[in-house]
Amino acid sequence: MTLTNNLFFSGNIEIDTGNWEQIVHSLVTYGDCVWLHADAVLSKDLDPTISVRIQNTLKELQDEKKIRTWELEASTAYVLRKTSASRVISLEEHKSLYQNVNHAVLEGPGEVGNLAYGEQDIERTSKLIDYRQELWHLGIASLCGASSLVYEKSPTGRFRYSTYFRYESLNKKYTQTLFKKFEIPALSLLTTKDILELQKYAAALRRKVDGLLSTKVFEIGVPDRTVMKECEGLHHEYLTMLKNVIQEKTGNGILLGGMKDVAVWVTGLFLPATSIIPLAERFGHWLVNKQEYGFVLYMLELQKRAFRATHS
Repeated sequence: MTLTNNLFFSGNIEIDTGNWEQIVHSLVTYGDCVWLHADAVLSKDLDPTISVRIQNTLKELQDEKKIRTWELEASTAYVLRKTSASRVISLEEHKSLYQNVNHAVLEGPGEVGNLAYGEQDIERTSKLIDYRQELWHLGIASLCGASSLVYEKSPTGRFRYSTYFRYESLNKKYTQTLFKKFEIPALSLLTTKDILELQKYAAALRRKVDGLLSTKVFEIGVPDRTVMKECEGLHHEYLTMLKNVIQEKTGNGILLGGMKDVAVWVTGLFLPATSIIPLAERFGHWLVNKQEYGFVLYMLELQKRAFRATHS
């Protein structure tokens, strides 16, 4: 499987658990790689043990080119350390982007123009700063070759319907809702190996979600109740497919014995989450060669790896 989607993280350069959760979520669903500022550091408020785990994973993902960094040539940090960032924004590019952002702010249509030229108060100034920041992030993302932006919180600004926000506003909305339906634990402690393995199977997840989004009008948005209903439909489809997997692999008669309990567990009603680990290990290798069950394989692997990461 070849991933082609580069995402740009536009959050704070101080990465806390919430930021890292969004970055990992992006990598195991839609992202080929995620761009971070070269000065990004882990929050000092993180538990020391957790901090070490995330730091190690961050470094390994950089080595694998799943995390890439950008830097401004004009920055003091770059001048001092001659950064080894994946992408250095040159002085000329920086100047051009700065001028374009200023022009867009001053000449922006409607409310933007009014904000720029009107009498300033706290609310108007705040909106203008947000608008300028969004333009800046879009410009840097474009220079890095990113196709979408990643936020810790969904964007609410003027450009929330730009194609750069499609992943954040639609794709991630569906995958997060789906993961809640499957009761997937936090992803922030997944290892580099977990992330790389899940990327191998992520195309099946994207096909399912993109199938739901193919009829959606991005500019209108999708109501939460619609997202929930359609994710419940995917969950039901998964259960049906999983039942078929068990029947095809073991034979119908087995379902009357021990495997019947496993089938009961996947409804989320009776057996503990640990049951997913032997289930995934028993069928995972067989499922690799069954393209029609790609979605089942991805969700089994995700549940297994997320559970192990949070209980290790």
